[in-house]
Amino acid sequence: MTTQQENFISTVALLAQEGWNKWKVLPSLTLAQAIIECNWGKSGLTKTANALQPSASFWKIAAEQLGNGGKYKELAEFNGLAPESVIVLGQTLKILGK
Repeated sequence: MTTQQENFISTVALLAQEGWNKWKVLPSLTLAQAIIECNWGKSGLTKTANALQPSASFWKIAAEQLGNGGKYKELAEFNGLAPESVIVLGQTLKILGK
């Protein structure tokens, strides 16, 4: 296992544990899905198409991509989601105006 893979597991493990605590989704399933969906964080989508990373939130994405975190509700609704929706690691969002 490479150092990059170990770092990826360490990052995702925290989110996987949170998923278990909140929704009883097995951490091993969350980790396996993250590895498959984003190729250990190296996929083209992960790097270029707004595939979400750990600690993503609609507010943070709106602040980074739209220059205004206050547009988080508009961003969520643009993607057909409620602002309080859980954002999943590796999920891809459409960005307003892009």
